[in-house]
Amino acid sequence: MPDDADVATVLAAIDLLFDMALMARRDLDAIDNLIRLGVSQANVRQIVAHPERQLRYAFAETNPPDGARLPISIAALSRVLNLPFETVRRRTVRLCELGLLTATSDGLVVPGTMLDTPGHFEALKSVHRAMTRTFERLEQAGFFMPGDLSAPAETPAEPPLRAIGRLAGEFYLRMLAPLHAWTGDPIDAVLLLCLLRRRQGEAEMVEAEASIRLGSPAQIARELGYSSETVRRRLQRMADTGLCRRDAEGFVAPLDTIRVHLQRRLAEPSELNLRRLYRRLSELGVVKPGAGFSLPSPAGRPLAS
Repeated sequence: MPDDADVATVLAAIDLLFDMALMARRDLDAIDNLIRLGVSQANVRQIVAHPERQLRYAFAETNPPDGARLPISIAALSRVLNLPFETVRRRTVRLCELGLLTATSDGLVVPGTMLDTPGHFEALKSVHRAMTRTFERLEQAGFFMPGDLSAPAETPAEPPLRAIGRLAGEFYLRMLAPLHAWTGDPIDAVLLLCLLRRRQGEAEMVEAEASIRLGSPAQIARELGYSSETVRRRLQRMADTGLCRRDAEGFVAPLDTIRVHLQRRLAEPSELNLRRLYRRLSELGVVKPGAGFSLPSPAGRPLAS
């Protein structure tokens, strides 16, 4: 991939998005996980918007009570996620039957008990590690400008895992619109860009045009942990719109087309949303100008880079 600032910023954003996607529940598909994230973020929108509430419910042991969560209607959720109303309605009914969502007279909520499990804590720790890796990449690339990160009045004694998770979720949802505008499906976009990132430097000449070979659906499925049919269906949909093409060995993506779309569709929102994300984290005392992530890992050990 071209190593210019715009593309580097997009790839940093996509790496973070894909890291987060890999943390999702494996017993649910990508759309179900996206719906759960949308409901969860909507439930705590009033907490994210107020710094004092963020700190009150910032830590592993300070899970917001169900009474503090704001429900969201199916119609509002379908607008936020840019998914068809009937798709959201049908899937939320099933998620409620599984106990993963609760339907109230005012809308949908994620029960607090679902956010107070060992599995959820492990996911929050993984989010923390992913945010650290992305911050270090951006800092090494000179991404942050003077004034981007604020110096907090005090640093919390432990990582505010819930607050970090909420801000990461907000970032994910803010990136849905530009990803949807690019490919017509944000999950398709994350899949394609993750493959491009992993194949960086492997461009080859295919039919006299510089292209990146993505691989066969079976190979990609093994690499990323998806089903072969899911990968095949999503890549074929992108091939139908010209973002990649299929040959006898699998799928390839034309570099020039991808580069133009990366810069036109994703460079500006990636930059804006990354700056917003890490500015909010600096306000919590999680990152400091010139000092990186200032907190130890939840286990008391340095985070892996």
